[in-house]
Amino acid sequence: MGGMRANTRARGSRAPIIVISVIGIVLAAIVTLGLMFWHSAATVGESVRQAGGYARQAQSSFKDGDLKTALRQLDRAGASVEDAHREAETPIWRIASVVPYYGSDVTAVRGLLSAGADASANALPKIESAADGTLVDTDLGSLFQGTSWSDGTLSIPRIRETKTDIQDAADVMARVKATIDDLPETHVQQVTDAVDQAKDSAAQASDALDSLDTMLSRIPG
Repeated sequence: MGGMRANTRARGSRAPIIVISVIGIVLAAIVTLGLMFWHSAATVGESVRQAGGYARQAQSSFKDGDLKTALRQLDRAGASVEDAHREAETPIWRIASVVPYYGSDVTAVRGLLSAGADASANALPKIESAADGTLVDTDLGSLFQGTSWSDGTLSIPRIRETKTDIQDAADVMARVKATIDDLPETHVQQVTDAVDQAKDSAAQASDALDSLDTMLSRIPG
C-alpha cells in the first residue's frame, strides 16, 4: 500500500511539470508562427511597395503620352504583385486567415493580391497585345495587312484581334472587380483603406475597358 501511495504522489507531482511543458511548447509554437508570419508579411509588404512605385511611374508615363513605357512599368508592377501573391499563398498565411477577428483582414489581403495577380497575368497581356502595332510602335502596313472586302463587309484582321483582346481584358477586369467587391469585412484601417482604393481602381479600369470595348465594336474589322 505504501508503494502505491508513493507512486500516486510521484505521478501527481509530475502532472504540473507536464502541463507546464505542454504550455511551453504551445507558446513556443505560437511565437515561432508569429515570427514566420511577420517575416512573410514583410516580404509581401516590400513587393507591394515596389508594385505601387512602378504603378505610379506608369501613371506618370501615361500622362506624358508615353504608353510604351507605361506598359513596361505596369509589367514590372504586375510582376511584383504576383510575387506578393505567391508569398501570401504559403501555409502560414492560410493559418493566419482563420485567426478570430483579424483573420478576415488577412483573407482580404490575400484576396486583393489574388485579384491583382489575376489582372496582371490575364488582363495586362491582352491590353499589351491590343496596343502593339496600334497605339504602340504603330505600323500602318501591318495594321491593315490582310484587309479584305467581302459581301459588303470590310475585314481587317488586326482590328479584329484588337477587339478580341480588349473584350477579353474587359472580362478579366470585371472578374477582378467582382473579387474585390466580395472581400470580407476588415478591421485594420490600413487594410480597409487598401480595399477601398482597390475597389475604386478596379471600377475605373473596368469602366475604361468597357468603354473602349464599346468604341471598338463600332469600328469595321
